[in-house]
Amino acid sequence: MDNKDTHAFVEKLQEDQEKAEKNKERHGKGNPSGKLPNHRH
Repeated sequence: MDNKDTHAFVEKLQEDQEKAEKNKERHGKGNPSGKLPNHRH
């Protein structure tokens, strides 16, 4: 893996993290009890 690949990978990772943060804010509104429950059996 050369330097360009690593840079692209890091950029994608950061983008995914930003999206995850926005989704968390949108769905959970920073309040854990406001989130949909996970159904784990």
